[in-house]
Amino acid sequence: MIKLLLKSTLFIVAFLFVQVTHADQLAYIRLDQAKAAKEYLETQSHVIVWCACCENEDQQYLTIENIYYKNVNYKNLYQVVLQGKDIEGNLETVNLDLAYTHVPKDGYYHTVGKLLNYDCDPCTQPFKIDSLNGLYVNPTYGNRSSNSIHILDIFVSSDFIMMHILYKSPIEYENGGWSRINSDVYIKNSEGKAKYSLLKAEGIAIAPNITESDFAGQHRSFRLYFPRIPDLSKSIDMIECVEDECFNFFNISLAKKFN
Repeated sequence: MIKLLLKSTLFIVAFLFVQVTHADQLAYIRLDQAKAAKEYLETQSHVIVWCACCENEDQQYLTIENIYYKNVNYKNLYQVVLQGKDIEGNLETVNLDLAYTHVPKDGYYHTVGKLLNYDCDPCTQPFKIDSLNGLYVNPTYGNRSSNSIHILDIFVSSDFIMMHILYKSPIEYENGGWSRINSDVYIKNSEGKAKYSLLKAEGIAIAPNITESDFAGQHRSFRLYFPRIPDLSKSIDMIECVEDECFNFFNISLAKKFN
């Protein structure tokens, strides 16, 4: 009985040790590491937060709206904090552990800790994601009306379709000029005729109002929400108007989720 209890105790201690060593690896880091992580994450559009060795933890998709770091008042260490939207558009504030924060690189998701050469065990090899609850990241498209716009991701729910678009303000204007979206913008199946009009916009003004840029060449993302197309095909168009300066995309592929 004593031997059995001893073995059980040793097993529990070993199990807890494994859990502790994998938890919070790069949650608290040095200031120089936090600065480098902030600068790197500011070049990304989204992350997957996932601890592969943590029990019952799902992969969490988050856009990157804001990145900062804070002093945790412990041994002069810092933590990186992300503010972003989840797959359903809810704004979240998440304290990051860089060992379990993954970003896309060369077709795979890699942990930020490894990419920055920080000592950590992400509990997983670089991985691909083929689908994630109706989310399409970096979808391909046949044509667009302007090189200043790019689709970051599309979320297809049972009720709506959300287009997350990145816009770069013109460099020929000293302050970057302004942008807006026409209320007549719509989506449709590429081979169809039925049009589905804008429900709401986030991050960009609806005409006649405008959103002013802070400087030339500024990158800013915005979201457009449309009704769900009932007979959604594998290719859709988003059309604002026929003028050259409109935000139009044609033959947006929905054939594959999460590139």
